[in-house]
Amino acid sequence: MKILVITPKYFPDNFAIIPIVEGFIKEGNEVTVLTSMPFDKNGKYLKEYRSKKIERNGNLTIHRLTVMTRKKSGLTIAFNYLSFCFLSSLWARSTKEKFDVIYTFEVSPVTVLRAGNIYKKKHNVKHIVHVLDIWPESLIASSYFKKDSYCYQKMYSWSKKLYSGADELLIGSPSFKSYLEEYLDIKNIPIKYVPQPGLIYQKENSNNPYIEGTFNILYCGNISSIQLVDYIVPAFSKIDNPSIHFYIIGEGRYSSKLKEEINNSPSKDRIHYLGGMNYIDAYDYLYHADALFIGLDDSTLVGHTIPNKLITSLYYAHPIIAMINGDGKKVLENSGGALLIDRGIEALSHAINDLYNMDNRKRMVLGKNNKLYYEQEFSEEEIVRKILLSLSSK
Repeated sequence: MKILVITPKYFPDNFAIIPIVEGFIKEGNEVTVLTSMPFDKNGKYLKEYRSKKIERNGNLTIHRLTVMTRKKSGLTIAFNYLSFCFLSSLWARSTKEKFDVIYTFEVSPVTVLRAGNIYKKKHNVKHIVHVLDIWPESLIASSYFKKDSYCYQKMYSWSKKLYSGADELLIGSPSFKSYLEEYLDIKNIPIKYVPQPGLIYQKENSNNPYIEGTFNILYCGNISSIQLVDYIVPAFSKIDNPSIHFYIIGEGRYSSKLKEEINNSPSKDRIHYLGGMNYIDAYDYLYHADALFIGLDDSTLVGHTIPNKLITSLYYAHPIIAMINGDGKKVLENSGGALLIDRGIEALSHAINDLYNMDNRKRMVLGKNNKLYYEQEFSEEEIVRKILLSLSSK
């Protein structure tokens, strides 16, 4: 098949679409990726990609659009979303390339669906959408709009129209189905649960970055209150064991506040904030950690989903401390490799101490349970197979 993949981000950015595309090609398909020109956290295009608007490598072609870059302000994020929507739609209208099917990888925003719907209508081909971030609910979870606002109501109408324009919706979390069918009133479109793969990087030799003889817990992901990172420092400040260390990798809206909290903590020498890091560099920390922390605010539907970092965490065969509910909690209940705790500072502090004091063999069993469940439910090969089944069906 000749597959058009539409995604707001692609390599060198850390997105689960990368192993999916690689899987498509491995199965003998020809893939064209329509994506954005990559840029750094300061909103500057990466120098090595400025002259690579079109890349061709075997059965992979990448078209990079010079979207408006984003920084930290909400306004630049909105312009980035809208510019990708506009430029990708323009490309879909004007391209003379022919494809057998369209696969849109829908993280934020939902407007990435527009180009696929345009190409579908013009060329009468099937458009499959992988829904990994539910809209407009994500606007509520991110505190951008309230449900009674004019902007939210406009996004509700636009989201419903865009989702309805697809031929099939693959959902990254089971709870998305009722939201799409009942809240957005999406009718007569097949909806099927297909999770996203984790962001996995493998290398033969890995160096242990941790201090010898210490017990190390790692959080790796977006730094925001949605991920409950605001519980980490207060909880860890209650732990006076010099052998236990907490490492944090990532960037986000809560980064500045997190740094301030660490500096004011009595445990600041044992809380290590490493900032942003690509998944290749983060591998050593993930591989050699003693345990991983995952949190997710469950006050909106977004907080009941399966976050990518949960899937990735299963792969590394470590015990997981989790403040999470909904679909993510069910995954960890099924894996049998996590300490599931209520949301709270005391609960997290106790869980860290309990895991440290746990028999090492029991910790190893928890980690092995997670890896086994990853291989059963979230392997790249199985996920790619399910997606291709939808793409190739009549």
